[in-house]
Amino acid sequence: MKRNVPRGERKRLCLQLILHAHLHQFEMPLTEAAISELCTELGMQNVPGTREGRIAALQVLAAQLLPQMS
Repeated sequence: MKRNVPRGERKRLCLQLILHAHLHQFEMPLTEAAISELCTELGMQNVPGTREGRIAALQVLAAQLLPQMS
């Protein structure tokens, strides 16, 4: 994700991306690199070791934080 976007906006865009992926609005699933970048961008700690675990943790975080950012 481009770094010239303000931090709060980057976080909001990351969260929206996660929710869109969760709702299967993408033709292609998120890549491992994209999942890793999202975890880093959102400052996740204790990231699960499996792909499914990371996606589930991102989805929970997005569902919790996105409504607070509106």
